[in-house]
Amino acid sequence: WHFHPFNLIFGGGPIHGFVYSLSGYQGTGKTTLCLQLLESCYKNSVEQEDEKKMLYISNEQMVTELSTMCDKLGVENVYLVHVKGLKKILTLIEEYDFIVIDSLPGVIYDLGDEKIKNEMIECAMEITSAAKKLKKTIIFITHLTKSGMSVGSSKIGHVVDGVLKLHRGNVEYFNNYVDNAEEEHWESCNIIEVQKMRMNASGCAVAQFDNGQYHNHGFIISFTKLLNFPKNAFAKVVV
Repeated sequence: WHFHPFNLIFGGGPIHGFVYSLSGYQGTGKTTLCLQLLESCYKNSVEQEDEKKMLYISNEQMVTELSTMCDKLGVENVYLVHVKGLKKILTLIEEYDFIVIDSLPGVIYDLGDEKIKNEMIECAMEITSAAKKLKKTIIFITHLTKSGMSVGSSKIGHVVDGVLKLHRGNVEYFNNYVDNAEEEHWESCNIIEVQKMRMNASGCAVAQFDNGQYHNHGFIISFTKLLNFPKNAFAKVVV
């Protein structure tokens, strides 16, 4: 898979058979990021003469809302569905190659009558097992608690191959690590923190998020191992 601004955090791009979780507060652009990622990966698959099918599953927003967002973003090759049941989701996974599920906490376990103690984790494990078996790429969107922790993060992190956290930057934050952070373009940047990435280093990426979309050939992306920088920091920008 290929999506120019975020290839580094995926270790060269999202991988077939890998499952990722993406968390963030409301309004940080999780849906936007995933729709643009799916569209870019579709176009790349066509260029490689190996056309793939992209699917965005929502149990929160209706298809009409997502369609309006796709029109604004220029996303034309992503299938949109509103589904909550795990059984239907597992069926859809068989038909598509790259799937985003928005959101994981909203998936309903309906594979049997028995009550499940930790429904979200069971759903994640079932979906991850299917992805591994069928060599599908999946992103779970998850919520953040008031304390800033991902819902079920401690357990979800053991299930998935990559854990990403999306949050807004600001001039005050960037000023600690980047020269000329007072420049106004930093106000339109978001930070993607990589808390776990199998077969790749953890770190952070910075991307321009302006006018409601990420810039596929944006002005900056930076990535580094966190071992060499303060917590939640990122490498100095190379323009």
